[in-house]
Amino acid sequence: ILKTSLELVQSDRLKLDMFVSHPICDAARNLAAIWGRNHDYPCQILYLPQNPNSSGSAAYLRDEYNRLKRLVEELAGKRVGDDDLRRSIEVFNENRRLLRRLYDIKRETPWLVSAEDAYCLVNVGGCIPREEHNALLQTVLPQITQRSIKRQDRIRVVFEGGFCEQPPLDMVRMLGRSCYLVDDDFLIG
Repeated sequence: ILKTSLELVQSDRLKLDMFVSHPICDAARNLAAIWGRNHDYPCQILYLPQNPNSSGSAAYLRDEYNRLKRLVEELAGKRVGDDDLRRSIEVFNENRRLLRRLYDIKRETPWLVSAEDAYCLVNVGGCIPREEHNALLQTVLPQITQRSIKRQDRIRVVFEGGFCEQPPLDMVRMLGRSCYLVDDDFLIG
């Protein structure tokens, strides 16, 4: 993920105004510094509380979010108000609701949506604005539930804990041809 992301930007296939990383592993711990050394836009690390049950973690997290919010406001040249944040939260909550619906379909009637189609529907959400992803899912989900595909005699499989990197589409396709992949954590956001 780290090398691929940096390669996307250095090859001009992806344009950024700001880069924010989280130290999820040893390799990612220094990613913002490496990124900042190679690019002339802000490169930041979002530090999340180590102990979410601590009495100070809510205040700490609020301060971290406010720090990044100030940087975004400076970069955008405009204030990000509470209404802007509420609208964004609504959009992302709607997206989570729609993705839960997709996964409900996978669990309850997995023959209606192939593993690879479900994977692609989730994956595209990281490439387009969330509002567009919501519109896509709102259009496609009813169409999926109206399909007339016969159930096959396949085992139901939950795939968990496999990847830091996204799995190759061919692997997802192969799994989907041999079983019903009813749940997974391929794309966890």
